[in-house]
Amino acid sequence: MAETEEFFQSRKFVLNQYQIVKAYMVFGGVPFYLEQMEREKSIDQNIDNLLFNRDGALVNEFSNLYEALYTNPQNYIEIIKALSTKNKGLSRYELLDLLKLKSGGTLSTLLEDLELSGFIRKYHSIGKKQRNVLYQLTDAYSLFYFNFLEKKPVVSNDWLNALDSPKNRSWSGYAFEMVCLQHTDQIKHALGISGIQTHVYAWQTHHEKKNIQIDLLIDRKDQTINLFEIKYSSETYTITTKYLNELLEKVALFKHYSKTKKAVHLSMMTTYGLTKNEHSGMMLNDLNMKHLFVSLE
Repeated sequence: MAETEEFFQSRKFVLNQYQIVKAYMVFGGVPFYLEQMEREKSIDQNIDNLLFNRDGALVNEFSNLYEALYTNPQNYIEIIKALSTKNKGLSRYELLDLLKLKSGGTLSTLLEDLELSGFIRKYHSIGKKQRNVLYQLTDAYSLFYFNFLEKKPVVSNDWLNALDSPKNRSWSGYAFEMVCLQHTDQIKHALGISGIQTHVYAWQTHHEKKNIQIDLLIDRKDQTINLFEIKYSSETYTITTKYLNELLEKVALFKHYSKTKKAVHLSMMTTYGLTKNEHSGMMLNDLNMKHLFVSLE
């Protein structure tokens, strides 16, 4: 994020950090994509112009991208497409079943290539063994493509006319989570724990027919775990009584099922921080997008 901000500043763009975050959520900080933007247009105008205009510079980028990288791109695209259907990711066995592959060795090679290329990440839940690893789509552009571009004809202003649609809100929440997961070093710096040994996990379980999921856990050597909720919003985020109760239940279930003896710090990462009310004080850490822009070099 720090480099992306510096890039825009060097090209005399007038943007706030919220707009830069959105650009990163779509283009992932890839210089070639960012170079196509015009500084007299807003971020959303640029997205619409580059991806939803028949003459847009990036209209055919998806096929061009994978064909340039891989000899048999369709095999890789099928994996990416499958992963795009499940935000939490899929296990190796789920992928084998979905893709109807007979050879686990073939899949292993494809997954390794995608991970080395930065399209996916593999992770496992805290307390789970390595064989329970999940694979998750993390490439911003591919995620955007399968949400908005794969099955739709190119229509100008399509993006601008649906900025507040449910689908847009769903995508933006998950895309912001991915940005945060790619900046865990900055998050640890903001917590003041850069010098402490840590492991970053996710966690999920089923409880009374509900899927309970935590997207970011920072397990610390100092007997502490930061349990992060990540929320994308165009203004400060307000914790309601209902939401607070959900968070407290999530903490209780995590302690119960993980059997951790460590202190669990309920933490928030949002775009603009929390609205101060009677519930906000329950968050031991209130981080916002400005912490993602810190350069650690």
